Amino acid sequence: MKKIFGLFVIIFLSSITYNSFSQTTVEHPISPDRPGVGTPPSLVTKNHFQLETGFLYDRSHSDGTTTKVYSYNQSLFRFGLLSFAEIRVSTDYKKTEVENSDGTTSVTGFSPITLGTKIALLQEKGFIPQTSLMANFTLPKTGLADYRVNNVAPSVYLLFQNSLSDALSLGYNMGLEWDGDSNQPTTFYAVNLGLRLTDKLSCFVENYGYFNPTSNDFYVDGGLAYLLTKKIQLDVYGGISTKGGNTNTQINVGFSWLIP
Repeated sequence: MKKIFGLFVIIFLSSITYNSFSQTTVEHPISPDRPGVGTPPSLVTKNHFQLETGFLYDRSHSDGTTTKVYSYNQSLFRFGLLSFAEIRVSTDYKKTEVENSDGTTSVTGFSPITLGTKIALLQEKGFIPQTSLMANFTLPKTGLADYRVNNVAPSVYLLFQNSLSDALSLGYNMGLEWDGDSNQPTTFYAVNLGLRLTDKLSCFVENYGYFNPTSNDFYVDGGLAYLLTKKIQLDVYGGISTKGGNTNTQINVGFSWLIP
């Protein structure tokens, strides 16, 4: 509980810091967190609602065991609460299959609900990146029993982005994630290079990873996003990781919709 309280204090102080720099934000027609695993610092416009959802197929193989995850509704709901802050709710409905020498087992249901916020800290100026703080809290006693966390599982991230040119941008994240059981967090990072090909089409390539005292996992992914209208974006991306004899591949397709 002390850690969770500390995260709320950070969020409160961050909002004060942002307001000391500026009272305005740049509004965009739509600014999805999709595609990719990393998160951009941009926020949903105040008093607007944004739905981001998609289908994920993830396959991993390790030590004779193959795990397949089908996420049929990987959804994030975002609402622009203030000019410098949004609230976030996410969950997904998924099926997990595990295959090994003993046979195949599977479970299907909703994952736990995650509540969160993203708060703008700094606007981009010269070499100073656009910067936001994101904090999430995965809730116990929500979702299918097989997917539940035993305690509140917090995570906190710093999100950065620099414009390298009118069409090229560099995004990068650093964060800490707790699983609800251990006091030892997992460190997360992501580096994303995005390129706007046309007014409607963009692409990206990304490297991200997770590391803690017992394991280190690194991934590469990339994909495309297409702006169907000023308020609807379609996307597709895929990724891979190879470590020793272990492999992981994933494919994700989805869309984002700014309402109204």
